[in-house]
Amino acid sequence: MPDARRVPQAFSEPYYEKTAARLNKHLSGNLTLSATDINAMLQLCSYETVALGSSKFCDLFTKEDFEIYEQAYDILVRFGLAPLGCRASC
Repeated sequence: MPDARRVPQAFSEPYYEKTAARLNKHLSGNLTLSATDINAMLQLCSYETVALGSSKFCDLFTKEDFEIYEQAYDILVRFGLAPLGCRASC
């Protein structure tokens, strides 16, 4: 059985690759974003919004990006943090 903590990554990666491709069009030089970078950037957006009350950085992302991020986190809580059965996540 695969590591349950990889389930959210497997779910979100195809979507985040599309987001990375969209944002990479605006980058120059040797910099390219990956699906992992997109996940980290969405986390940063969340923290910045909580800390500052808003974030212009979040404007980089679409509604779908945030929906996928939310679903991936829900999957993490359900399958990654409680893999041995129902706990608070059920």
